Amino acid sequence: IYQCQILSLQINRPPDMTPQQELLSDPKGGLKLYKNWAVGDAGLVHWCWYEFLTLTISGLPGILGYGSRALLYPTLFAKCGKRPAIGRGVVIRRPKDIQLGRGVLIDDYCCLDVRGESAGIEIADRVSVGRYSTIAAKSGRINLAAGVNIGSYCRIATNSQIQIAESVLIGAYSYIGTG
Repeated sequence: IYQCQILSLQINRPPDMTPQQELLSDPKGGLKLYKNWAVGDAGLVHWCWYEFLTLTISGLPGILGYGSRALLYPTLFAKCGKRPAIGRGVVIRRPKDIQLGRGVLIDDYCCLDVRGESAGIEIADRVSVGRYSTIAAKSGRINLAAGVNIGSYCRIATNSQIQIAESVLIGAYSYIGTG
């Protein structure tokens, strides 16, 4: 009987949630939750522009896609240097909290994900992020110095801070996160 009572207390207690789970269970409307997740506290015009670009050119292949994204995507970011090469299917969450340097290459199907109030991603000049890689700053900051080369299928994620020094090569399938 004693064990059943303990179990009963545990069942009635709400489960522990991550900050993201708490955010998604907020009673705000679904549209407000999505807007916050996609562009943060950016205004309505920025959100509509983000949605338009995502719909029309995110998946566009070839030189037409690269050219369109190089011309139009810089308007989404907090700061963006000349000639970014952004592949097709790249997911960008909260672009106003992301800074890109000159000549940055973000290969196909990468994810740049910022979550949290003080979070952000800073990618310096001539950084290359390989196909299907994820850079996720969840309530933290990620800084990639000039010339960093990240292989395919990598994940860099933090709740605090990660700094990758200049010209570092990160091999494919690597995971870097704070402990």
